Amino acid sequence: MSYCRAPRRVNMNSSDQSPYRFDIASKPHDAEWDEFLEATPDSNHLQSSLWSQLKSKVGWRVLRLIARSDKTIVGGFQILHRRLPITGSVGYIPRGPVVARDDTALCKLILEKLDSIARTERLTYLAIQPPRRSAQFVPELLQHGFRPSAFELAPTATVLIDVNKSQAEMLAAMRKSRRRVIQKGLRGPITVRTGTERDLPAFHSLLVSTGRRHRFFPQAIEHFRTIWDLFSRSNKIVLFIAECSGEPVAGELDIAFGDTLVAKRAGWSGRHASDHPVELLVWAAINWAKQQGLKYYDMEGIDSDLARALIKGKPISRSFEQSHHVSKLGFGGEIILLPENIERVYPAILGQAHRNLWLRAAKLRLVRTIARQAFLRIVSGLQRYRVAGRPTASPPN
Repeated sequence: MSYCRAPRRVNMNSSDQSPYRFDIASKPHDAEWDEFLEATPDSNHLQSSLWSQLKSKVGWRVLRLIARSDKTIVGGFQILHRRLPITGSVGYIPRGPVVARDDTALCKLILEKLDSIARTERLTYLAIQPPRRSAQFVPELLQHGFRPSAFELAPTATVLIDVNKSQAEMLAAMRKSRRRVIQKGLRGPITVRTGTERDLPAFHSLLVSTGRRHRFFPQAIEHFRTIWDLFSRSNKIVLFIAECSGEPVAGELDIAFGDTLVAKRAGWSGRHASDHPVELLVWAAINWAKQQGLKYYDMEGIDSDLARALIKGKPISRSFEQSHHVSKLGFGGEIILLPENIERVYPAILGQAHRNLWLRAAKLRLVRTIARQAFLRIVSGLQRYRVAGRPTASPPN
């Protein structure tokens, strides 16, 4: 399928009374849209045209709705969509729609255009994870027939570290044990440096080692080469490598977008644990973000049930005590709850059945787990493509 297929014709400017003009496009790269996102608080790289180019490699198409006031972009969204067997065309809007101003009328218009696009493109299913601060969108989405999703397509909780503080303040905010191991590690044999594209094979090897220990399969190295190629053009990607006497021990690949450094993937060989390479890696990333003038370091995801329990002041349950989710909390960041994923099924008769049958059944945790695994298997299977004779896959976000 051609990634640059023109969207089906849909009238985006039917009202002459609106102060906004709406344009729809499917071009791969859109520097103006990306610049708008970077200048808008709480926007995310998942809405960028750079990310859509990455997803196009595994079969996703993109449509981008842009709202303008005069010639200035004031809002819009980027929707990823593709056709699946049985279900038909499905769409996904990660961390969108995005608006630059608190304007209820603009939000309503954007959602009206979204509904028109979904119907014109004949989507049978549309999932949205609204951006972090989206109080103006969520009620409107619910009025437009969307409902909370039964499972997470993307994290709905994370840990955010304010890097505008001094090093002493950031260390003081950490757990005593975490602060102690970082201070000890800085005197040890581990060194952390920023890497280059030539370090991607070593990083991928570390990620594979982590996958073996935790029973997950990372994307093929070609996936990370593509990310590097896309985001390095505008210096929005950084790789940290922790070494012991020249041996790569741990690595972390991050994306810098807007005012935030996002920890995308990390791997560890499992060696030299007593020298704390993972903790030193995170500390190096935090300090790099500070030096670049960014505001936040986003650890991109912790278990939402754990996050809600801790916010309510409940103790950490035994099932989480040794998990990487709890480990992220030791760095002193703030637990942030993100808007829940919401979804809509088209046409209306199917949407009614979805609400009456599926959403009731999905209240059971077992049903949600099975459904999520089945969904990811379908998507991953369709996203496989061959590079140098090797299949690879990518999650929907």
